[in-house]
Order: sequence, then structure tokens, then C-alpha cells
Amino acid sequence: YIPIMIWLGISLGSTALVITFHEHVFSLLDQLSSTLRRWGFKGRLALGALIFLTTFPPLPLYSTLVILGGFSFGLWEGFVVGYVSALTGAIVVFLLSRTLLRNWMERLLAKSGGLKKVIRAIEKQPRLLFLIRLAPYPYNLMNTLLASSSTLTLKSYTLCTALALPKLLVHCALGTSIKSFATYQPRGGGGTAKDDDGTASTAEKVKEIFGFVGVALCIGIFLYLFSVARRAVDELDDGD
Repeated sequence: YIPIMIWLGISLGSTALVITFHEHVFSLLDQLSSTLRRWGFKGRLALGALIFLTTFPPLPLYSTLVILGGFSFGLWEGFVVGYVSALTGAIVVFLLSRTLLRNWMERLLAKSGGLKKVIRAIEKQPRLLFLIRLAPYPYNLMNTLLASSSTLTLKSYTLCTALALPKLLVHCALGTSIKSFATYQPRGGGGTAKDDDGTASTAEKVKEIFGFVGVALCIGIFLYLFSVARRAVDELDDGD
């Protein structure tokens, strides 16, 4: 459990730092965005490399960098950069976990009954993999944990991940709606203050809606997965 606790500690720590020093962090994001745009194609490669690195647990800021892609390069260019980087990173992490971390994964499954049930459920009903990848579970942590399934093929893992990653459009769309991270203002089209207020209100509503939908999806899939996992394990136990 130590690696998972390290991941949890880094995630909570990075979140606390962002909340505490949000003005400095957002100002740095603005500066980074300007630099990436100034670099042109190299800037897109640089952002892709950063997103790729955050697909490795326990590195934080995965979602933030995807949003930064939409903010810096627009909806579709930002999405392409995020999609390619996230998919490539997921595949590399999966392969490394299957090789370098194989012994640790086997020990983890042996000690964690809950995780073992989830993996067995996926092995019993592979369609659950797509739902898990679609839900807002920690992306980099799931890249490693899913590799613990001995029957999950690289082809199935890659296909389900690729089909679920269009959800990054939500992050990129949020990025395009931001005018400045430092002031957290939505983008305006040179209109009046009233128009800006209306855009800000709309952006906030969209963000809240997607937030509620994401939480509901996460909870719903968790409950469904728990139910299916219990049935799958019971069937396996009966078979044994």
C-alpha cells in the first residue's frame, strides 16, 4: 500500500499548494502558456511531453495541463495534443507496470481483497473497462492498477482507453473559456461588461454541470462495479 499512499499524499499536497498559492500558480500557468504559444510547434511538443509525464503515478497536474492545452492552442489543437500524449502515456505505463512492477502488483492483489474483486470483475465482464476509463477516476493511478489483470490484453486496454479519451474535450473546452488564469476571467469577444458577465456565468454553469455529472458518473459506476464484482467473485468461488 505504500506506493498508493505516496500517490495520495502527493495528490493532496499538490492540491493544498495550489489552493494556498493559487495566485502564483495561475500566474505561472499564464506565463507557461505564453511561452508555449511563442514556441509554435515545439511548444505543442513540450506540452505533450508534460502531459505524457503526468500519466505516470504519482505525478500531479494531469487535468490542469490538458486544460492548459485548450487555453493555449484552442479546442481542437489542444485536444489532439492531450489525446495523443495521454494515450501514449497510458500504453507506456501499462507496459512498464506489466514488466518492472509485476511482482509488486501480484503482492498488492494478494493483500487487497477489494482491488482483487475489481480486477476479477473486469476479467469477467471486459465492457466494464470502458466505463472505468470513462469515469473521472485518477487517470495515472488506473494506468498502473489495470495492468495487474493477467487476462487484460494490451489491445483491449488500448482500445477502451482510446474510446474513452474524447472526454478530454471537456477539459479543453473549459480551457478555451478562460481569458486569463491569473484573473480567472472567461474569454470575451471584445463585448461589453454585461456580455463578459454573461459569459462568465455560462462558463461557471457549464463547469458545475460537468462537475456534477462527473461525480454522479463516478459514484454510479462504483456502485455498479461493486455489485458486478461481488457477483463475479461469487461465481468464481462457486467454480473453484
